[in-house]
Amino acid sequence: MYPTKIFISHVLEDKEYASKLRDILDSLGIASKSCVDWKQADDVIAMLKTDLQECDLICVLVGPKTRASKFVDSEIDAFLKKQSDLPCGLLGIILPEHVDFKRPYYDPIEVPPRLHDRVEWEFGTIKHWTLDEASWKSWFDEVDRRRRTGSPSTSLSLLMSNRKFPWNASESVGKVTNDFISRLELSDAPSD
Repeated sequence: MYPTKIFISHVLEDKEYASKLRDILDSLGIASKSCVDWKQADDVIAMLKTDLQECDLICVLVGPKTRASKFVDSEIDAFLKKQSDLPCGLLGIILPEHVDFKRPYYDPIEVPPRLHDRVEWEFGTIKHWTLDEASWKSWFDEVDRRRRTGSPSTSLSLLMSNRKFPWNASESVGKVTNDFISRLELSDAPSD
């Protein structure tokens, strides 16, 4: 099932990709919103609340400066806290200028922490940028399936560690094992 309206979260430097994504969404018959729509708004918080009620998926465009953006992180958090019967879906898109674009995996230290946390818990997903509409359709199906499997926690459960995570479960590079969480807990234990 495709979303009816998508919120595009991005930093100002990535507005060209946000515009291209809007063109893709328009051709698929999907409406979109972003912080660009708020330029004339007197009350940004009110606009965000309105968009929260209207959008059923947040797409985070991940460029070189996205991880450092507190605003993008706040948008992710707000959408994940959305109060409704069905949580907002989460899709991260690694842009061509990002250090991880040509890799078969992404480095968690290079993406927004809340985005990585939701991917880690299989609530969200991260993909490479493309103009291929068929890929976007399949990603929307995947995100819809993930958002229907449970509600995300709004607190960060895992902090970044210097590990690599695969783009797809079928890839063996950097595959996360079941004991990952227990290893993190052990590594956080105080040493004597």
